[in-house]
Amino acid sequence: TTTTARPNFLPTEGPLTIDFGGRQNIARTWSQAFAFGSSTSDYLAMGWRGGADPVTGKGFFCVSNYANIPVNECTEGVIYHFGCVVIPDGAGGSDVTLYQQDAGTGETIAIATRHYDNWTIASLNQVHCVLGRSEFNDPDASATYFEFRVWNAGLSEAQLTENAILGTDALPKLS
Repeated sequence: TTTTARPNFLPTEGPLTIDFGGRQNIARTWSQAFAFGSSTSDYLAMGWRGGADPVTGKGFFCVSNYANIPVNECTEGVIYHFGCVVIPDGAGGSDVTLYQQDAGTGETIAIATRHYDNWTIASLNQVHCVLGRSEFNDPDASATYFEFRVWNAGLSEAQLTENAILGTDALPKLS
């Protein structure tokens, strides 16, 4: 199943963290965990698989029409925890860091930090805010989501790890 949030779901000022846990049930090409935006040049999305082959295609995270940030492979049926932290630079750009929980150790690790000169959350036209599918004509994700949280703060690696350990039955702490 997929879920659609109301338009302009994300806060548009200050730092932002998207923090979620889930598992991919069946690999499908270009199946997305979430997508916020309105066009191929103005979006924020994370996919379980990219590319034409659902078996070898790696997951991806993308900000508008910039190059994708590859996600470590997501094995079907394994629960993962992800964090996407957006910190505005005060000059019309943002630093975006993607975190993924290591399924073997449980440790949350930063996969990549990228700086985008002309992109902030405020630049998104949030017409489409969807969980489990793409705003494009891609297949719906066959996935289960255990939590999906949006914070109007830039969570640290330690906070994301704590949230992943706490799981869905406990309210995370911001310290």
